[in-house]
Amino acid sequence: MADEEVKVEFTPNPPDLAGVPDLSNLIYLDMPNVLYNIKYRFEGKTGKREPYTSVSTILLAMNPYEFLPIYGPDYIEKFYEAAKQGNMIRGVPHPYGVSARAFMRMMLRDKPQSLLCCGISGAGKSEAAKQLIRYLAKTSPTAASGDVADMEAQIIAASPILEAWGNAKTNLNNNSSRFGKFTKLIYGKGDQKGVILGSWIETYLLEKSRVVKQGKNERNYHIFYFVNAGMNDEEREHLGLTSLDDFHYVNQGGCTTIAGWDDHDCYEELAESLTIFRIGADDQKILWGMKAGILHLGNCSFKPDDQDNAIVDPNCDIHLAMCAELFGVKKEAVEARLTTASITVMGKIITKNVAFNSGADNRDAIAKALFENTFLYMVDRINAELFHLGSNVKNMIFIGILDIFGFENFDDNSLEQFCINFTNEKIQGFFNYNIIASEQEEYLKESVMWSEIDVPNNTPFLEMIENGKIGMFSLLDSACKAPKPSVEAFVKEFFKKQAKNKQYLEKSKGPKKKKKKKKGKKSARFEGFLIHHFCDDVIYNAEMFIDKNMDAIHADTAKMFKKSKFPIIQNIGGGAGQSKKKKKKKFSSIVSTFDKALQNLMKNLESTEPFFCRAIKPNWKFSTTAWDEALVEEQLRSGGILEALRVLKLGYPTRVPYQTLWDKFHGKIDNPMINNLEMMGFAEAVLLAFNVTEQDYCLGLTKVFFKPAKAAILDDILKSADKPLSAEQQDRITKFVVRKRTKQMVGISKTAIFFGLQVRFHRAEQKWAKWGRVAGVVGHTIMRNLVMAKEAKKAKAATAITAFWRGKNSKKQFDKEFNARKQASQTIYSQIRDWNFRMTILQYLNENVESAKQRQHELATMTPEEREELEKKRLEERKKAAAERAQQMQAEAAAQSEAEAKRQADLEAKQKEHLENVEQVDSSEAARRARQAEENMKQRMIAENAARDAENAKLMAELHPEEEWEEYVDEEGVTHRRKVINFRHLAAHGALFQVYTKETDRHVHERFVKITFDKQNPQEISWGSGGRKISFDDIRYISKGCVTPATVKWQTNKPAEINEEMIFSIVGTSKVLDLGAHDEKEIETWVSGLRKLINQTDEEAELMSKKGKENLSSLPGGAPESEQYECTRKVNVYEKKSCTGKKGTLNRGTIVKGRKVTGMAVQISDPMEGFIEIKSLKVTDANTRVKTQSQIETQKSLFKMQVRTCIRQVNEERPYKAITGAVKDYFMDEPFVNECMDDGVEWRKWETWIKDKMNKYLEEKNITDEASAKAHESQLASYRNEQTAAAGGEEKKEDEDCCIM
Repeated sequence: MADEEVKVEFTPNPPDLAGVPDLSNLIYLDMPNVLYNIKYRFEGKTGKREPYTSVSTILLAMNPYEFLPIYGPDYIEKFYEAAKQGNMIRGVPHPYGVSARAFMRMMLRDKPQSLLCCGISGAGKSEAAKQLIRYLAKTSPTAASGDVADMEAQIIAASPILEAWGNAKTNLNNNSSRFGKFTKLIYGKGDQKGVILGSWIETYLLEKSRVVKQGKNERNYHIFYFVNAGMNDEEREHLGLTSLDDFHYVNQGGCTTIAGWDDHDCYEELAESLTIFRIGADDQKILWGMKAGILHLGNCSFKPDDQDNAIVDPNCDIHLAMCAELFGVKKEAVEARLTTASITVMGKIITKNVAFNSGADNRDAIAKALFENTFLYMVDRINAELFHLGSNVKNMIFIGILDIFGFENFDDNSLEQFCINFTNEKIQGFFNYNIIASEQEEYLKESVMWSEIDVPNNTPFLEMIENGKIGMFSLLDSACKAPKPSVEAFVKEFFKKQAKNKQYLEKSKGPKKKKKKKKGKKSARFEGFLIHHFCDDVIYNAEMFIDKNMDAIHADTAKMFKKSKFPIIQNIGGGAGQSKKKKKKKFSSIVSTFDKALQNLMKNLESTEPFFCRAIKPNWKFSTTAWDEALVEEQLRSGGILEALRVLKLGYPTRVPYQTLWDKFHGKIDNPMINNLEMMGFAEAVLLAFNVTEQDYCLGLTKVFFKPAKAAILDDILKSADKPLSAEQQDRITKFVVRKRTKQMVGISKTAIFFGLQVRFHRAEQKWAKWGRVAGVVGHTIMRNLVMAKEAKKAKAATAITAFWRGKNSKKQFDKEFNARKQASQTIYSQIRDWNFRMTILQYLNENVESAKQRQHELATMTPEEREELEKKRLEERKKAAAERAQQMQAEAAAQSEAEAKRQADLEAKQKEHLENVEQVDSSEAARRARQAEENMKQRMIAENAARDAENAKLMAELHPEEEWEEYVDEEGVTHRRKVINFRHLAAHGALFQVYTKETDRHVHERFVKITFDKQNPQEISWGSGGRKISFDDIRYISKGCVTPATVKWQTNKPAEINEEMIFSIVGTSKVLDLGAHDEKEIETWVSGLRKLINQTDEEAELMSKKGKENLSSLPGGAPESEQYECTRKVNVYEKKSCTGKKGTLNRGTIVKGRKVTGMAVQISDPMEGFIEIKSLKVTDANTRVKTQSQIETQKSLFKMQVRTCIRQVNEERPYKAITGAVKDYFMDEPFVNECMDDGVEWRKWETWIKDKMNKYLEEKNITDEASAKAHESQLASYRNEQTAAAGGEEKKEDEDCCIM
């Protein structure tokens, strides 16, 4: 289908619009025209291949699958120069343009920005993200502080490390990112506005399963292949590496190389990057060994014993031994970890054997956990070098670049693919809202005329997954917590809870298989489901969902790696250096951790102004020419590009609040007529002053909305805020205000006339309401009478007609007789009924008359007294009857109350009896026995633990006879044994500490502190790149507690955030390093170890610490800044040497900042060690930054990395490899590096300088084809050998004064 062309009827755009850079300029925006325009540019019909097309601010990036000459320094310079003028290059869509616009918007609006690279796997998202970062890093203003010197270059140098541990070859992409990455470039404000102060990288969901399993034609992570290709034969033999085809973890895909890739060059680039981030050669060897150890671990297979438990196959003994040696642990420990596992039951640790069926899974879990921890360790080390916050976090802002994993749909999709695709769903929803839905909401809120369009909404889908009670993530975690986790139960529960979401969720029988199943064999039931994503329908196999969700590192694995002889492996595998505080364990799963990280990412994105880069894959063949129109169309349609194009074409993508224009221009325009205008009128006047027509914008309630492609107008206006208006602009404003006032006067007149007419109309309506009502009633009465008369006339006519008709009827006589008889019957019936009624009435009257007569007779014979007595008697009878009724009711109520009281009394008696029984059972003797039993149990547990520790210590002493052991007593008074730590070994690999500075308003960050040794002699202690180090020759003493200026300040200002018992300081002559340890053992180890290294006793250190605290001003950083002038190195008195001060002025004011003065006799008052009296002084320009030796070495490493990149690019640009072997070594040698340093080339121009040198070299040596390149390489190699032999193998000494300013 990819090669078939389907003809579709459509109206094409005019020919002059073919290949327009911005799709919003097209007249017809249907899909065929959009595809035609993108293909027209992609195939180079405009004159050159242009993979980029824009949709207003959205960049569409087609993957060209080849190197194009559009990413060089000249392109960066072109966009940078335009941005410095406040302009954007129109008609050239490019990632550099997106970065430039984001930087300008951040500077103008003072709001964080984000650049989102989205697309399916293999579309080129990572490369686009690297270009976005490259532009921002190379165009950032240079910082004045040495702490952030070369920060921009180091940010770029981090990419090889992340790609080596996080990228791999898949069927969709040769360099596919198997993790998500959000890179924050942190910029300063105020004096350092626009300067990159640091960077922070957040990663998401590394695909751990790839470490142990790959699909056909896929590779494991690049690091395994880089290490194998970069090692020589001797090093590979030391690591036990033969052919990669011999190792299970890397041979499953049947692919160990990538066409066009040189793993050896990538290895060298990786080694350079690691060196820049202070991971030295020794640590690198351990890391390479750890990767080789993982490969050997994968070759450890299992056999069942007589109880069906797993035991390591004896044939794999060599791999087991190599694995243990490379991990720095005993072979027995690795074998025990592979075949046993411990669990905690009722506070006791129980060790059980691993079943044979679970052996491989247990082995793979160890490998995956170690690899993931290594990846996270690398990310932490990069962040530790690049993340240096200043004193005030509020004075910082960032640009975030999101490089998220692409949408994936394989033959077998598991939990990793689901999380990846769900992330793309979230990003797509964010895109829909910011580009489409938010635009429409804004138009409605601002009362802008707009015809609403349908917006793709995936909120129900996100709720189906993220809902806290019935979402898939919550149900999966609940299934993992069950006593017997079941995938089948999880899938059933998922369908039960989400039955209403049939538009997204559907049952599936599994992916269609090409092979026919054999007769007589039933295929296993497929446990999974079909999800309708925005991009494609994906079938997920849930068989491994539960196992992968609980895939956490086992405690036994961490314990094993903690005992490694390599501190770096202790840090990575065992978590050494982390806080030792015991915390209550909470259930943690892959999806819960992923969901929290994803929510945090969306929170970050929602706080920014986003720019979108939609990467598009042109074909499935990795071809530079093939075009799969159906594939491209599906990506455009699912990505919401057409809807976004319609909104941006018809709407107003750029807007600015009235308040912004008011704040920037009000009071600065010297025109009294404009100052009294309201904000809307004021904004309209400013737009008119800059000749903006009404067709280019629309006025809302609080903002001005601009048409597409009019963003440059707004940029020009805001850029001109501080400049005076020209006379022509003033005239426009005056004419506008006069015209506006005239219109207002005319409007007032029209309004007065209008309301006058309205008043007259209203009065007329009132009169009409009064008299019209009367007329209406009269008219209605007349009409009603007329109608009644008409009806009466009709009735009369009908009667006459009926009478006439009956008179003529021949049956007239019969009718009369029938009517007479009928009338007679009715009359008789009526008379009988009346007679019966009269007789009933008569009988009733007779009875009552007799009774009335008798009573009347009795009353007539009675006297008035008898009558009164009779009446009283009747009243008394009535009262007596009423009293009897009341007494009866009272008796009933009393009886009921008495029964209730009796029931309550019985209940209280029973309760009292129950309490007495309970008190008798709970006697004091029983309580005493319980307490005694508890105490006995506690003592027994202590004794058992002590015995077990003693046994383990004895065993470890026998296993490690070369190690030293010591005894110690714990808080319970029990004696234990522990290994004596080799401090030199530990310090050489470093540890994490909290670093305190004088700025108490900043957060305390953990830094990686390590000591550099020359053989057995300590050289320096460092805690970062650049000048973050102290030479051991300069260390005066090691103190404990808060006794330095910085720690005293923290203790005074923020006592809750500093623990004095965990604080120790390295006090030097010019610097003080204040550190915070995590526990008592760690601080004791480092303090005692450091003091031994400088040959200082505890008494001497405490005495010097006491004196230092009493006189804080004598310590570095303790005196006022105006009195501190630190020399670049130790100098003797009267020596002429460069010296700089923080204020740029010496005490006596003899040297003014920014002036060059030589030979001045100046003496600094109250000198101390590190601040030296200088008679003859040479003061350099205050704007000149003096590089330290460490910074110079860092720059050289960065330069060599740039040389490697340029060599690779030059070789890619030419049809043959021109620079290889000895020629490559020529450009990597120190003389070439020093030549660049001597020329003073700025690092941003290194790439241009290097390529020019390389091209000149190739032209001079006449290297035009592969044969001439090889001939010159052999000639150069022989010449070098002769020179080396003649010089006796001596190497040229480095020029110490060479640096880049």
